[in-house]
Amino acid sequence: MASLIIGALLAWIWRTRSAVTAAAAGLIAGGAIGNLVDRLRFGAVTDFIDLHWGAAHWPTFNLADAAIVCGVALLLLTVRGSDSRAASSTLGRAAR
Repeated sequence: MASLIIGALLAWIWRTRSAVTAAAAGLIAGGAIGNLVDRLRFGAVTDFIDLHWGAAHWPTFNLADAAIVCGVALLLLTVRGSDSRAASSTLGRAAR
């Protein structure tokens, strides 16, 4: 399943014209590849980053997980930005 998702992400990167979308999909694909390699080599993904801030404690994660989260966040920001631009251009045309 992971290989299919990685293939779809790589195809998306190849077809997109947006550098930001390509970077976001690249972060997601890279993180997925990193986790897949760990799972194939070691039988499990090794998580090694353990963060605490005061009494707050985040679940332990690895760099591949961080890349996936950053890629998804960037992708969501891109989609949100394109929605607001589309809405403002539609409003601009309606006012004319």
